[in-house]
Amino acid sequence: MSPANKPALEVPVIDVSVLLKNADEASPEDLKICADELKAAVSSIGVFRISGHGISNEDQTDASDAVKSLFNVSEAEKHRLSVKANNIKSAAVARGYIGIGEESGSHRVEVKEGFSMGYRWDAVEAGFTPKPMGTKTRPVPETLNALQAVNVWPTEDHLDLQSRISMDSLFEHMTRVSQALVRGFSMAMGEEAGYLTPYCKGGENISLLRLFHYFPYSQYKSDQSVDVERIGSSPHTDWGFLTLIMEPGIGGLEVFHDGEWNTVPPVPGTLVCNVGDYFSMLTNGKFVSPLHKVVTGDEERYSIVYFYYPGYNSHIPQQTCSQDQEVPSSIRDGLKSYSLVTDQSANGADLDQSESITLDDVPFGTYIARKWEQVAR
Repeated sequence: MSPANKPALEVPVIDVSVLLKNADEASPEDLKICADELKAAVSSIGVFRISGHGISNEDQTDASDAVKSLFNVSEAEKHRLSVKANNIKSAAVARGYIGIGEESGSHRVEVKEGFSMGYRWDAVEAGFTPKPMGTKTRPVPETLNALQAVNVWPTEDHLDLQSRISMDSLFEHMTRVSQALVRGFSMAMGEEAGYLTPYCKGGENISLLRLFHYFPYSQYKSDQSVDVERIGSSPHTDWGFLTLIMEPGIGGLEVFHDGEWNTVPPVPGTLVCNVGDYFSMLTNGKFVSPLHKVVTGDEERYSIVYFYYPGYNSHIPQQTCSQDQEVPSSIRDGLKSYSLVTDQSANGADLDQSESITLDDVPFGTYIARKWEQVAR
């Protein structure tokens, strides 16, 4: 069924401006209203839009223009920055360019190119000479963990400095919004607003901002004798904690809900938000990590996706359920199909899961580092 013939999903739009206020400026009543709206959204559809996030229209436009400029650099410059060409074995720390078909969460070819960036350290980032960008010092750790890396960029004769600054600025904005949402979700879990914050300390320096340029499927020419299935982004659930999506212009996002695929029409000025598998499993499935994909067909599309993570070594306690709060077995069974606990390598199969899925064995960062290894092609 083409996107035009699929039902449009009415996702709630939640004003999160109260979460961005200082503690002494936000009324308990308004905080509770916002937390209740977040809880209702992630307990049903699993995806919602946010307004009142504090990212101005001008900043969104600047970021969108920067993304287009970045993907407009020469093929030679893309190759210089290519994760695959540079033989970066660990996709978990990959920074730089990802070509068409070089990443997929399934057997399909994802007809998109991407660029991955993260936290800005005080190192000389490849392609740019150091320039002051704020007063906070950010020395590179002597030992980087499996999710940390220094960003790489096109040289200044390929990408102007202002475009890079716009992307760094958007990363900071997305981090601030995510940290505010963490307070709201703490309350949605029935805890104090500050409950999750200590577990998220340092999470920004392993979080990722990923930029995508989706092509019309017809632009991908297979070198295989048998034609391959094409898609924008394979059906998947997000592995991690929180995802924020900025969609400049054309839609294409689809969410599986009530037994069918639904389109999620764009709403200018808002951000799409969903929780990931790890967060859902913390709540024993009470918060839903939605199955979603990107279908573009003959359309060209850009998107900016921010994956916000808790601290690398965090062990967030899994919530327990009282008898009257027990999660239905259908939801518990659904946890076993999450992307976090399935093998997404090219010839992967579902991993053998026990009846009880727990998060006690390894810290958060280890889960996510393992997953990035599976999607590189």
